[in-house]
Amino acid sequence: MGAYYSSGIIYHTFDLTINKEISLLKEIDPLKLPTLKSKMKLQIQNELDKVHKDFTEEDWINAFGDKVTYNKSFKVTAIENNLLENYYFKNGKLNILITDYFGFPSATKNMDLTFEITIPFSELDIYLKENSILNNLK
Repeated sequence: MGAYYSSGIIYHTFDLTINKEISLLKEIDPLKLPTLKSKMKLQIQNELDKVHKDFTEEDWINAFGDKVTYNKSFKVTAIENNLLENYYFKNGKLNILITDYFGFPSATKNMDLTFEITIPFSELDIYLKENSILNNLK
């Protein structure tokens, strides 16, 4: 991720019974978090593979500043917990929104990547803690 300010959309989900924001990370079973992150890693890599073809290698190198950074940026090595912070629910799915993935400045903003990772509620139950407020969503 880059060092530039992101102007992307941010979603907040609240538990209205206690009027507090629901932290998705706190609802996930810590033992199942690696499995969820693995699924996310595959989806992010797929998005990177798709956008990689949109511009020439020279364009990408110019955007990243050098070839080493360019090469590293198109390989997902780890999923940071903060990627689970921006999410919403719609049409029976959890949608994790990732905006401005590379964090490019405005001059190369058109090359940046924004996408969603989607997980159906039926699959989401697999990753949740037993006492999660998000259990049994329909």
